[in-house]
Amino acid sequence: MCAIDVTLNGSPTEKLEWAFNMYDIDADNRISMKEMTQVIDSMYDLLGKEKKGEFAPKKRVQQIFDRIDTNKDKYVSRDEFLKGCQNDEQIRIMLAPTLTK
Repeated sequence: MCAIDVTLNGSPTEKLEWAFNMYDIDADNRISMKEMTQVIDSMYDLLGKEKKGEFAPKKRVQQIFDRIDTNKDKYVSRDEFLKGCQNDEQIRIMLAPTLTK
């Protein structure tokens, strides 16, 4: 119930924090490519989305990491995630679609 409240009524920062925590499966305060791929793959399954070509989860995750993994350590930190979503509308739509500016 708390998650639903945050996604509906939370501040933009709270929504992004919630989204980060969803992707950070092992709760180590960073998102690996594997974690993000698992979440995006599951989202595609739920939505019945195509998983081929440019929409393949691994390809999509690589595109996201290329844009928001600013230190290129192959992980997205909480700060990189928040800044990436705040500064890039396409990234925000892909990673935190419930957040509107």
